[in-house]
Amino acid sequence: MTLPMIMSCGMYYSVSGLRDLCHNVKSRDDNALTEAAEWLSRVVDIYDLEGYSIIPIPNHSGRAEYTLEILKRLKRIRNIRICDILVGAAHATQYDTKKAGAKLSVTDYGFKLIGDIPFNRAILFDNVIGSGNTYFSAMKTIKFETSLLTLAQTHSTAYYMNQWSICLINEMETP
Repeated sequence: MTLPMIMSCGMYYSVSGLRDLCHNVKSRDDNALTEAAEWLSRVVDIYDLEGYSIIPIPNHSGRAEYTLEILKRLKRIRNIRICDILVGAAHATQYDTKKAGAKLSVTDYGFKLIGDIPFNRAILFDNVIGSGNTYFSAMKTIKFETSLLTLAQTHSTAYYMNQWSICLINEMETP
């Protein structure tokens, strides 16, 4: 089975309770972290992700924090492997950057690998996909295209597929 580019619990703004869950996860609310793992367990079942290696994308601190915690809780209820092998540069949050009228680019995350990539059945994980820049930067760092498991997405998967294509085209045009 070929996995879709984005596998989420639903649309950020339209699935009841999902937006609040995503905010509470970022606040590291213990109940929200557990609930997020339960929501994601359904996605694991839908896409038959048992046995997959999941790479948490680092938070704005440069380390996988709440993303890693969610995966640890998901591992308790589903057979997944966690590969915490991606670190990044500390940077402003997406929210604060957007509020300041700026935008983080794919290169602003400073991602680098600190371990071996599990090429067999590996996917990325992030709390929410908004612009797609964090996900695209992580894919460029691991040097292969893979799916993203996420709690919520703000746009359609077709939108992200198009943005990824634009990202690749722009990369080829840069000398």
